[in-house]
Amino acid sequence: MPPALIKKIDNIEPIKDADRIELAFVEGWQVVIKKNEFKINDLCIYVEIDSLVDAENPYFEFLRERHFRVKSIRLRGQLSQGLILPMSLLPEGEYNIEDDVSELLNIQHYERALDHSLNGIAKGNFPSFISKTDETMIQSVKAVLSELNEFPYYISTKIDGTSATYFYHDIKGYGACSRRLELCEGDGVYWRMGVKYDLVNKLKKYYDDHSIYLTIQGEIAGPGIQKNRLELKDHELFVFNAFDIKEGKYFNYDELKRVCNELNLTMVPIEEEGEYFDYTLEELLNKSKGNYFSGKLKEGIVIRPKYEMYSDRLHGRLSFKVINNDFALSKES
Repeated sequence: MPPALIKKIDNIEPIKDADRIELAFVEGWQVVIKKNEFKINDLCIYVEIDSLVDAENPYFEFLRERHFRVKSIRLRGQLSQGLILPMSLLPEGEYNIEDDVSELLNIQHYERALDHSLNGIAKGNFPSFISKTDETMIQSVKAVLSELNEFPYYISTKIDGTSATYFYHDIKGYGACSRRLELCEGDGVYWRMGVKYDLVNKLKKYYDDHSIYLTIQGEIAGPGIQKNRLELKDHELFVFNAFDIKEGKYFNYDELKRVCNELNLTMVPIEEEGEYFDYTLEELLNKSKGNYFSGKLKEGIVIRPKYEMYSDRLHGRLSFKVINNDFALSKES
């Protein structure tokens, strides 16, 4: 999802013993705002957590000490998630709910930098025939819960690492990608993981055996990546997607498991699977809490249907993440 969208103020509540601030609710988020700055049903600009605002815009000077990064914080004991900004920051014009205003305000997603030695060298843009791996935070699109309601589902642990994509294609050949770019062959962690798991040969053999141009997407975790909260001694790949390039579709849950078994790859940890999804947002927020096997706070969970579904609300694949608020508030996030 874009980092800055037009939203509606759903509710406003007072904060005990606070004269200058109050609590506003937008979708599944709650944000501390100045008192009387907004009213219920007002349009506003909502900036999601893990966004970077424009350091050159004087309005955001209050975020300089946080390096202009939007994070979850506590104010007067209240959890505040993101920013609610006035519409007056935008150029004059007509705006509707869900309009993306990120570019107008020069607001971008925050991406943690890897150790320079792990990056690799860019070959070009991310392949157009494969979808990138961004997951939507459910708090931004609560209506998605009703789309999944009563359908078979599974919940996986969100590994706090760096996203990687590997593919084999008859014209493009074998490729390795970071979250945003295709990379040249070399010594970066993305290519090294491809070598470690022999993906060039495995993906080619998968095509020979099944006539499917296969893409594998997963999270790389280990030393030098996001503080290595899993406390791994070596880099490891945890697979969360398998994609058929020719058909342009993701594999269902059982197919994904079969692919990982056939290629001897490790899937992301599965926390739960069921035949009837009926979780509320509050229940999922509670379920997102906990620790990795290392004992460190986990980033959260990812929820998907067992059988691929289209989401009208997301305008694409039905898949979303729930961030652990304890993690988001920690100094490690």
